[in-house]
This record gives sequence, C-alpha cells and structure tokens, in this order.
Amino acid sequence: GVDLVELGLERLDLATPSQAPDEPTIETPVARMHDTIRIRDVDPLSVDLPLAIKSLVEQTSAPVPRSAQSVLRRLSKWAKAPQQSTVSETLNRVSALLLAEGFDASLQPPADGRVEWADGQFTLAVGLAFRPLLVDLVARWTMADAPTSIFHHLADHVTRNQAHVAVAYAAGCLAATAPQIRSLAMRYFAPTSECLAELAVSGDSLHLLVVAYRLLRRMPEAASHGAWDWASPLTELMGREHPSLVRLLACECLCLARALADQARSQLVGSLQLDPQLVASTRAWLVHGMQTFDSRAVGLTVQTNRINVERRLWLAEPDAPHPWVTESQLS
Repeated sequence: GVDLVELGLERLDLATPSQAPDEPTIETPVARMHDTIRIRDVDPLSVDLPLAIKSLVEQTSAPVPRSAQSVLRRLSKWAKAPQQSTVSETLNRVSALLLAEGFDASLQPPADGRVEWADGQFTLAVGLAFRPLLVDLVARWTMADAPTSIFHHLADHVTRNQAHVAVAYAAGCLAATAPQIRSLAMRYFAPTSECLAELAVSGDSLHLLVVAYRLLRRMPEAASHGAWDWASPLTELMGREHPSLVRLLACECLCLARALADQARSQLVGSLQLDPQLVASTRAWLVHGMQTFDSRAVGLTVQTNRINVERRLWLAEPDAPHPWVTESQLS
C-alpha cells in the first residue's frame, strides 16, 4: 500500500472546508435554478399519484433496471385502480425505484468497470416524476423496517452492503438537483455501516470508487462521517499492485475526503508516477462528466416541473400567505 507519511501528506497544505480540490472552476447549473420552479414551490399534497406513475411508465426514455421492472408493473396496476388504503405501500415501491439502478449496478457492474456520469438517468427520471414527494421518498430509506418495507421490492434478499451501494449511488445522482435530501441520505448510513472505500478493497474497485467519488463530490459531509475511515482503504488501493485507473480514482477520492488544497492534490497524484495522459484524460472525464450530468439534470428538472404544473400533475403553492391566527385575535 501507499504510506501517506512517506509521501509527505502530513506536511502538505490542507484546504480549509470552503476550498475545493484542484480542478477547473465550474459554474454549476444547479446554482442557476433559483429563478425556476423549485421543490418548495409545489404542494406535495396536490400530487396526483396515479397520474405521476402513468407518466413515469409512459414517458421515461431511460432504460429500466431489471430490479425495477416488477415494481413498475405493480405500480401500473395500482394506478389503474388506486386504493387509499395502500398509498403508503405504493410510496414504498416508488422509494425502492430510486434505488433500483444502483442496486443492479452493485450486482453486475459494467463490463469495462466504469460507471459513466451518464448513468443514473432512470434514478433521475423517478426523482423528477415524484419531485414534490422526494424528501418523503428518501426518508423511507432510513426507517427501521426499510429492509422489509423498501429493499425487499428489489430482490428477495438484499445484503447490507448492496443496500449501502444502492443508497450511495442514488444519493449521488439525486443530490445534483435536490440537495435537501443530503442529510436524510446520510442519516441512512448508521455508525456501524462500512465505508464505500472499504467495500472497494474487497469488491469491484472501479465501480465502487466512481460511486464513492460522486458521493463525495455531491455530499462533502460523507467525508466526515464519524465511523468511516476513508484514508486506510483508499491508500491501500493506491498501491502499485493495483491497476493504474484504480490507483488514480482512489487518489482522487482521498483528495476529496481530505479536502486537499491544489498543491497537495498535485503532489499526491504525482507521487503515484502514473502516465500523465491517463491522469489528464481521467480528470477531464470526471469534471466534464459532472458538468454534463448537472446540465442535463437541471434542464430536465426545469422542463418537467413546468410541464407537470401546466398539466396539473401537481399544483404550485398559492402566493397568499398561510392564514395564521395573529396574537391580536387571541386577546
């Protein structure tokens, strides 16, 4: 493995929490969403759940994950004859849909080992179709009975580690345009849960490292999770016995986890003595991929919100203030 002390990491300048690792300055599209219809501008109680399900089934162009296919069939059947008594179970199934793409990827990672930033389109489509309910849907992952009420919809048996990867994958996708789910997603990871970097040592390293990178990029608070040790497994994956791409991705994740300043990151990456072309192309792939994913996600969010309000799939909240009783009325 790589010894951080030998590399001089302890002597490198560390970034303050507000500083970002070395990368091109990015004007994220998410910052330009303030003039659009936001999640808090929509009344969650106004959502037409059967119509939202039909819209997802009929209009999404994203490939449907294998584990989501039976769930979608059940939801379609319910939408044709909805029953109020089964609304909660229906929402549990929708919550499971958000996890399906990440769950399938944890079972059968891509043949080339990579998780492209373009992945996550089905997760994004589900999040957009049920956007006013997104906070509730993500909160359902944290329930004590989630293994039986949520995850069992994906498979008869879901391991703890598979569930962790699925949540990390989904959170990394959804947080691009819905940062309000970040605290709920982190609440899912109990103090006893394994760090993604630890799973990467014993599992499919490339796949898990890209999932970890996206989670750290979207949710910096993942770096300070009290029970997670990022440094040990990541430095192990930076050892010479591992493929070059694994070493580089592990290094990039460590830079995010440690919030390394520009100089520190450059020194740490340089210490790996990798092909400069591989370093440059991978860095461009990560940064450009994030920009592309964000731009697409924001564009779809704005478009979907506007269309769904126009179709009255859900209703914008009225401009009039809530009629609270004033103190003078109580006297």
